[in-house]
Amino acid sequence: MLEAVVSHVLVCSTSAGLGLYEYMMLTEELGAEPIWVLNNGLSHEESVPTARIAPLLADALDSIEFISGPADSRWGAVRAQMGHPDPWSLTYIGVGNEVGIQWTALPKHPPCMPSRPSHVLDTIYQPCMMSG
Repeated sequence: MLEAVVSHVLVCSTSAGLGLYEYMMLTEELGAEPIWVLNNGLSHEESVPTARIAPLLADALDSIEFISGPADSRWGAVRAQMGHPDPWSLTYIGVGNEVGIQWTALPKHPPCMPSRPSHVLDTIYQPCMMSG
């Protein structure tokens, strides 16, 4: 099974060649519960202004559809073409991975963490509730 994972084109590249498809296949193979962490536009060195995170929100919705959408949806069809027609279960979603960021590292940007997760969650909540 894992040999097949390596042969597929990455849909969403992260690091060390492990993309979204490979991550989901790995969790399935291990019998583990996946936790998909969405990019909220914050890092240790920079911050995307909230007004300009629409592409990140679109990527978030697309990745959720890739994971849990039906095989006849846009991204579910891509997953099915890659060899996994059945959607995966997605119980946990994280918003950003820089929660412990020191705001002094970003002197040019005001702290936006308190409002950022709610903005991301408001965007993904409705489509997720409708699909599941």
